[in-house]
Amino acid sequence: MSLKPQVLDRLLLSKSFLDRVRFQPIAPNDRHVLAGNIIAAHDAAELAIATIADELGCSPANGGKTYSIDYFDPIEKAMNLAAHGRDYFRQLNIVRNQLKHQGLFPDSRQWARVAESVHQHVTKWCSNYLKIHFGQLDESVLLLDADVKRPYDEAKQNLSAGNFQKSLEKI
Repeated sequence: MSLKPQVLDRLLLSKSFLDRVRFQPIAPNDRHVLAGNIIAAHDAAELAIATIADELGCSPANGGKTYSIDYFDPIEKAMNLAAHGRDYFRQLNIVRNQLKHQGLFPDSRQWARVAESVHQHVTKWCSNYLKIHFGQLDESVLLLDADVKRPYDEAKQNLSAGNFQKSLEKI
């Protein structure tokens, strides 16, 4: 599936939110880092699912505010496929709301890997609904000119193979 540049751009933004906190170690008593990770992961997930629904042409039409959980039903109907992670995101939304609106901090053991969990769910959404690999997205997907993209992709391949000299030459 060929995606519109604005879809790719929004998915890259979601990925950048997660990448900032994904492997950040959290001390059991560092509730502020945990809170930041929860908010960043929730926002990344909401951005991703809204983008996917938009790309599929099934954004919720409720005329008012749209919440992250509102995207699951339209996606399920459009794709005739169960939306992965609905219960997890319902819980994440509750935890985020309690944190933001009531100042209640969640259990750090339960939510310490929130960014990694969200990344896994978004990866599954991208694979199931858009037929792309979320983890492999980088800014190069926005390159449209084949003459520019070809050497960039070759540089990435050389870098992956450990051919640093050839990678630098391609760039």
